[in-house]
Amino acid sequence: MVAQAGDELATQFPIRVGVDNCYVLIDFGDLTKASVPEVLEKANFAVDYLKQLGYHRIVVAGGSMPAFVNEAVDEPDHVGTIHRIEMLVWKAMQRARNDPGIIYGDYGIRNPAAMDGIISKHNNGKIRYTIANQFFILRGRSKQLERLGLQQKALSRLLASSGHYMGAAFSWGDRTVTVAADPESAYMGGPTQWIGIDSNHHIHAVLAEIFEHQTQISAVEARTIG
Repeated sequence: MVAQAGDELATQFPIRVGVDNCYVLIDFGDLTKASVPEVLEKANFAVDYLKQLGYHRIVVAGGSMPAFVNEAVDEPDHVGTIHRIEMLVWKAMQRARNDPGIIYGDYGIRNPAAMDGIISKHNNGKIRYTIANQFFILRGRSKQLERLGLQQKALSRLLASSGHYMGAAFSWGDRTVTVAADPESAYMGGPTQWIGIDSNHHIHAVLAEIFEHQTQISAVEARTIG
């Protein structure tokens, strides 16, 4: 009976999957050891091939965040930045093509190959903060030396006082950083909560960055045409 009803529904509302209603994902996965030129060359080759096949909506994705924070910032209690290869590649493609059908994709603030559920006795505090073209990473110390919650409060104060901080009004994640940075606040958050905080800021930052980049390209085109 169920199969028959399904067949009748398919007959009434046929769904044809083809180049006009499909998104194609080009997933470069872990980009921590990659360079912009090599990924850009491969991405352009793949996009050109897919365009020849008739596909119009193509997502180019990858992730530049290392699996472990010490691979991004060498020393405990230090900060550093790493390039977001996936964003730099997408921007280069848009500057050359200005094609809205080429869509940006990433893995957020996690490494594509990161393993969930692994608990280390030397886990350290960290904040992964998305800025233009980069991640600003604040690394704490082993939790054997200081509670993770106390580290997160100290790192929040460091982030909030840096030139990279976008302000409490930017996103829920940023607002939570402001709360955690307040010495009068008891909020610390656990590792899972901080993944959410970092991810929420990342989503807002990426959307703003994409919009700004496309606006700049449109302005250049308008001046060229004018």
